[in-house]
Amino acid sequence: MKVNRLSIRIITARLSLAVAFLTLPFGLYGAAAPPAPKPPTPPKKVVPTNPKADAAYQAFRSALKFTSPPASWQTNPPSPQEFETFRQKLIGELLKAADLGHSFATNYPTDPRALEVLRLEYQILAQAKQFGATNTEKRIVAVEKELLANPGLATQERILLRFQQLHRELRDKTITTAIRKGTKPDLEAYNQGMLEISRKLIKEFPNEELPYDLFLSVAQQFKDPKKKRALIQEVLKDPKAPLQVRKGAEGLLRGMDALGKSLELSFTALDGRKVDLKKLRGKVVLIDFWATWCVPCIQGLPTIKAIYEKYHSKGLEIIGISLDKQRAAVEQFLKKHQIPWPQYFDGKGWQTYWAQYYGIQAIPTMWLVDKKGILRDQNARQNLEQKIQKLLNEKETVSSK
Repeated sequence: MKVNRLSIRIITARLSLAVAFLTLPFGLYGAAAPPAPKPPTPPKKVVPTNPKADAAYQAFRSALKFTSPPASWQTNPPSPQEFETFRQKLIGELLKAADLGHSFATNYPTDPRALEVLRLEYQILAQAKQFGATNTEKRIVAVEKELLANPGLATQERILLRFQQLHRELRDKTITTAIRKGTKPDLEAYNQGMLEISRKLIKEFPNEELPYDLFLSVAQQFKDPKKKRALIQEVLKDPKAPLQVRKGAEGLLRGMDALGKSLELSFTALDGRKVDLKKLRGKVVLIDFWATWCVPCIQGLPTIKAIYEKYHSKGLEIIGISLDKQRAAVEQFLKKHQIPWPQYFDGKGWQTYWAQYYGIQAIPTMWLVDKKGILRDQNARQNLEQKIQKLLNEKETVSSK
């Protein structure tokens, strides 16, 4: 599993859509992410001009206190019957809250709180659907349309909702239909459909980065390198593409071209050490793009440390490229986990210089450089130790591919 740059952007957009929905007992998205940005300032308390509207709003907010799973389930999983009882109870509470929200938004559409309630109703219905509630799809679609028609909806929220609209249609045509027929989904058709969704979103929101990020993310799913390159170049030829998107596309091409060639990488590490791949010739170098907020990165750390301890004396070096934003967090993490190899850090997150320079879109990403300084592997996480052993056993005169 990796944490993808696009997934973080979408999660952030979803967080803004669900600011007031944080009382739910379960996380909605289940994806590893960096510390979420501070949510937008809640709307100021509205002085009620309509007592009935105020009472309806308070009834809705009170209904957002949902049943939480028993703490004992963390150590003793529930029986199927226990979980089913809990599930049905939670679905009932969710649908009741959604009904109250719908009633408020319908009866008081001009109330300053109507948009907030619509947002919450949408999230509640989505949560109910995740827990198996039936007959929620039409309601979700209806609320979606209401939200998109509301001029007060933030642009990032609007992009996300449009994506969900378009993706639902694509999913039903490709994946859902195939599953119903008992056939294998056509992933090529699905990816092509995702490209078309991206193009529609780019046309609708030409000045926003998120649709372009989606397009570049989908482009990387195609196995044909020529098609992948052509799609990335399509973004570079688009005069409306935002600057950061263009830099990302350039990095993707640079990363594609780097394999099998001498790799450029030099910097002053977080602890003051000078790092230069040219001065590490004769060594096998593992380059680890990571972050302290990346759960898969942290989960894999014990393995990397064990490999370093085993092979460092035999010629293995590791270089870390941190995609963190907080220097103190990185330094504390390195000290706590006693990580000895040098780290690049500039505090720019996904725009970290070397990550953007080589088009890194997901972490952890690990590259392996051989004794001649040639980049030999851009997916080194798989069978990492075996790959390191192989490169260590090669003579320095090995020719590049």
